[in-house]
Amino acid sequence: MVSRKHRPGIGIVSPNGGIDDETQAYYRKILESNKLDAEAKKEIEIVLREKAREDSLLEEVRESAARQARKTYVCEACGLEFLGILAFAEHDEQTSHMTLRGRKVEVDGNL
Repeated sequence: MVSRKHRPGIGIVSPNGGIDDETQAYYRKILESNKLDAEAKKEIEIVLREKAREDSLLEEVRESAARQARKTYVCEACGLEFLGILAFAEHDEQTSHMTLRGRKVEVDGNL
């Protein structure tokens, strides 16, 4: 049985599911050493590209969440103001104020 911390041929996985920074730096050193066969080098490059793509997506999500957390939302039915889309969505879930008006609260900040 393969441990959850290891993927065959890929390396150590951090608790959040991605490759940790130490392992990524290790991969870079291996690539720079030019001692790998073409297949192994290609596999490591793919892993590093995926890590970079994943990091980019996570950063976009964090920025979006931060913007939405600072934005004020007003319930059209009762006039209450909420700081952040999650608080506003929770209010609508409890009261159905926006839902009853035929509008849906979405976590991306739209109504």
